[in-house]
Amino acid sequence: MPISLTRTPSSKAAELARHRAECVAEVNDAVGQARLPYVTNIPGQEMIYNAKEREALAYLAMDPKPADLSEFPFMEAEVGVSADTPLELAQLWQTTAAQWRVVGPTFEELRLSAIRDLKAAVTMGEIDIAMETFRLALGAQTSPINAP
Repeated sequence: MPISLTRTPSSKAAELARHRAECVAEVNDAVGQARLPYVTNIPGQEMIYNAKEREALAYLAMDPKPADLSEFPFMEAEVGVSADTPLELAQLWQTTAAQWRVVGPTFEELRLSAIRDLKAAVTMGEIDIAMETFRLALGAQTSPINAP
């Protein structure tokens, strides 16, 4: 008597769940890679970017601008490295933060939409369609013509 290789409903569900999880991980990894031209990927860097933006906004709001930068530790450490003056550095940080507010939400929308679509998919084919849709959308956002 031949052996039946019929898959059970639970093995099909497990395979679907595995495929979905692999695709979610791929989405997160791909968006992470797409963000790299805009952010430094090291632990704690987000906190530093936020602190720099706060310092920049506070510095730019002051009139007259202080010569003593002790209240602006990141600025004090970086003047002469990324910009020659505190004013130039504050403007650079503010511009960079503004650019991220344009780029960041676009990548986050792509990531969250893809994950939503993957969670809603009930067949392997639907998962594959969701992934292809995501890859095309991400490719459109990361093409050289869309780079800042």
